Amino acid sequence: MHVALAPGESLLPDARAPLATLFEDPRVEAVLVPLVPQGEHALARAARRHLALWDARLLHAQNYFAPAARVASRAPLPGWRNADAAPRLAEALARGGRIEALRGAGVACRIADDLGAWTAHFRAEGAAWRALAARDARFARLAPPPWWRHNVAQVARRVIELLEAQRRVDPLVLGLHLARESAFSADAPVPQP
Repeated sequence: MHVALAPGESLLPDARAPLATLFEDPRVEAVLVPLVPQGEHALARAARRHLALWDARLLHAQNYFAPAARVASRAPLPGWRNADAAPRLAEALARGGRIEALRGAGVACRIADDLGAWTAHFRAEGAAWRALAARDARFARLAPPPWWRHNVAQVARRVIELLEAQRRVDPLVLGLHLARESAFSADAPVPQP
């Protein structure tokens, strides 16, 4: 088993056994492993709440789009970003292979050390998905839309999506969500008329 990790990341100890169990099934070719921001400061705690609300929707079997996850696989992957693994995961699905999602454990990361780290992570993820979409048309629908449409024209949608996922309003989580979505689409090209 290989887990594609970014510099400074590590697989949490409680993730190893469940991953090994998932890979006992020979049909399983890869497992999405959620990022778990480390730290006990307010931003890290809010980031964990945000990922538990928002990214939990993307952590399910037979999915390859999960910008806040790493990928464990039977063979090494070409990079550590989810977008790096997406072509292999899509091919595995097309062959009838399985992709699973790990819940309750994950990869220790520092993406919530401060707001700069948070936005840098999601800006880089958006750039990776845009680059993948430019190389492979299968992934075009997953590339971030232009910033103005994603964050200005659709701001009400961004807020409603997150409020629907929360039991109570959490201003810090909402702020992290808006910062994330803004960063994810920050460098998207603006269509010319």
